[in-house]
Amino acid sequence: MRPCEFLNKLVGSQIEVKVKVSEREYEVYHGKLHSFDEHMNLLLFNAVKMENGRKSLRYGTILIRGASVIMIRSLDGH
Repeated sequence: MRPCEFLNKLVGSQIEVKVKVSEREYEVYHGKLHSFDEHMNLLLFNAVKMENGRKSLRYGTILIRGASVIMIRSLDGH
């Protein structure tokens, strides 16, 4: 499955996104995937930053740059 096909199936779903911050660090966000573009930039609604499996910060709407995305997974079981 191509990345765009995968993301199309996830639009409107709750997802987890792992984002590279530095060579050895990453951050994890949960939110509802609203849209994405050809660069895999992701627009998330009701986004929350997770730390140690717990909600740490609520952001609301965020844009995640596609070049920093390490992993995307569905939290809705898709």
